[in-house]
Amino acid sequence: MAIVWLFLFLADLSVNLFAASHRTLTKCLLIPLLAAYYVAAAGEMAPLVLLALAASWLGDCLLEIKGKPFSFITGLLAFLTAHILYTAAFLRDTRLPDHPGLVIPLLILPYGVYIFLLYRALRAHLGEKKPLILLYGLAISLMSLAALLRAWPPAALINGLTFLGSACFICSDSILAVNIFRGRTRLGHIWIMVTYAAAQLLIVVSLVTGT
Repeated sequence: MAIVWLFLFLADLSVNLFAASHRTLTKCLLIPLLAAYYVAAAGEMAPLVLLALAASWLGDCLLEIKGKPFSFITGLLAFLTAHILYTAAFLRDTRLPDHPGLVIPLLILPYGVYIFLLYRALRAHLGEKKPLILLYGLAISLMSLAALLRAWPPAALINGLTFLGSACFICSDSILAVNIFRGRTRLGHIWIMVTYAAAQLLIVVSLVTGT
């Protein structure tokens, strides 16, 4: 049954990419279909993962409400919550590298550079949202760092999908931020949705097969 839910997830994504008139509906169906796949495929379901998917679904639906000032802020807060929940889920299955006092600061450095460059690119367009965007950048970076630690050797190779998923999440949210605050990019919707769907799928598959 799990493969059926996975097929429906991919079919829904395809409709979202190429049928503009159905984008809101298909966007709001994407995460429930992935959650159904997770429930069907996971030998032991993790409540934190289900809550992270629920928060992601709420964020998807809120961001689809156009023209309402509250929709962006509440949608962003929902995804911030999802990142915190994913971080907690990843940290339950991590192993600190040897010499963590040396290695972890080196792992943190690229995320600091990412936050700085993205904030610098968007700063003039953020207005009162500057603190929230910085907080979100910190949350998604910590989620990705936790994913990287989950994949750190001698972890199972499949755990590397967790980190790849987190990287896709950063790509998706960065393109979305540029689209919202600096103007739409060419094929922006396709890039956002492909990287977002890949992020969620890679994370869920790694959690299903890596447990």
